Amino acid sequence: MSRRRESPASSNANGALEKGSNELQDKHNKIINNFPHLPPYRNPTTGFLSYLPLPVVPYAQLMRLDKPAGLYAIYLPHIIGIVYAACVSPSSTPLSPLLLLRLAALFVPFNILLRGWACTWNDTLDADFDCLVARCRHRPVARGAVSTAQAHTFTAIQLFLFLLLQYYCFPGPSHLYTLTSLVIYGIYPFLKRFTHYPQLVLGLGIGWSILFSSAVLLGDDMGRQAVYELNASKASLALAASVTIWTVIYDTVYAHQDIADDTKAGVKGMAVKLGERTKILATGLTVIMGVLLVLCGIWSEEIWSETERVQENKLGGVYFAGTVGGVMAAMGNYLYDVDLKNPASCGAWFQKQAWLVGGGYLAGLLGEYILQLQAAGWEYRWTWP
Repeated sequence: MSRRRESPASSNANGALEKGSNELQDKHNKIINNFPHLPPYRNPTTGFLSYLPLPVVPYAQLMRLDKPAGLYAIYLPHIIGIVYAACVSPSSTPLSPLLLLRLAALFVPFNILLRGWACTWNDTLDADFDCLVARCRHRPVARGAVSTAQAHTFTAIQLFLFLLLQYYCFPGPSHLYTLTSLVIYGIYPFLKRFTHYPQLVLGLGIGWSILFSSAVLLGDDMGRQAVYELNASKASLALAASVTIWTVIYDTVYAHQDIADDTKAGVKGMAVKLGERTKILATGLTVIMGVLLVLCGIWSEEIWSETERVQENKLGGVYFAGTVGGVMAAMGNYLYDVDLKNPASCGAWFQKQAWLVGGGYLAGLLGEYILQLQAAGWEYRWTWP
């Protein structure tokens, strides 16, 4: 009786399956060996993820759909950017509030996909680190629920959908800003291997949202040159820099949750570098944030001074009281109350500060925008980016 010969293609396929299975089992065993005292992964029984089919759950976790605090942190700077651009637009007739609401709605799927692909990319590259960090050990790639190849494929799918949304929903002058942010977020995971300051690059990516949002709002209405003039202005750069610093502070504080495991695993970061000195630096950076916000308000009346456009709007008292005062009060409360030695405190404050500090930014800017609508007799321009 002759034995059936296996074809080369079948042999290769079986080999690939066996290799993938071994990869997942190795990751599972590594977590058990590193954290034998901690409970194993359990499928979600409550919350949003519990309603999803089990095969879908790991992909939703890669996108962090079950952890909206990070989405708020990346979404709110985009909203801050469009309200700021509306406030300093060189026109006596304000842009329609319905236009701002439309963009705010579009920014929801935009930021879900942006954050989703960035987190998937980060988790795929960091899987070996995540196996060594208690808080991250159950991430899908680290625990072996998703293979490296599957994660890379999922990253590519999200990136493709994100670029489609960008191309069809936002004006041409904003495209370069999007590509720049993709490069920034793309290199971020690598930096944790070489430098203690990856938070600076993450902050740059989120601060860049201010310039991107300005390009989205004014791109079709006023053209590429107006976008350049606004985003190259000292006021816009000061606002973007303040958001960058804000991100550096909260991400460094957040990283204190994992400081012991990160140190053992060789993960670099500002929390590992600074340790107990984090609050000292964060306090100094908060003061710089305040100075930048004050300068943004002062410089707002000079944005169009070197162009042929007529400067009709600037940031006034409501901005200084609401945004500058609100942000400084929120940051002061945050840094005073958070306990860097308590992981639960660091995690809880990350969730709260996004709304408290982000709300401070928006309070003054929205107030200025409403005053401009009132001064114009509630007449506004309707343009579709």
